[in-house]
Amino acid sequence: MLVNGIVTKILPCILFPLITVFLVTVLRKANKNRESLNKAKKTRSEKTSWLVIFLAVTFFVLEIPVGVATVLQTVYTDMGYTYIATYIVDYCNAFFMSSI
Repeated sequence: MLVNGIVTKILPCILFPLITVFLVTVLRKANKNRESLNKAKKTRSEKTSWLVIFLAVTFFVLEIPVGVATVLQTVYTDMGYTYIATYIVDYCNAFFMSSI
């Protein structure tokens, strides 16, 4: 469960924002190249950049508590903490699924 929490929850929360920053940088660079070629005022890549940023922030905000709760469930085996952690995971997952 410790490895599951780290690999499937915390590691993606670290890598996803880094990959998002790289993707937004590439999208903005492509937009500058496109503007220099056809002098377009506003393109879809700007909207796409905001969508990518929004999805990355939403994923990070909702998945980091789930990852921390999953990892801490292996460390603290007290039933009270397990009960609370289960509710944290359930609420974050429900909110994440409703935002998609």
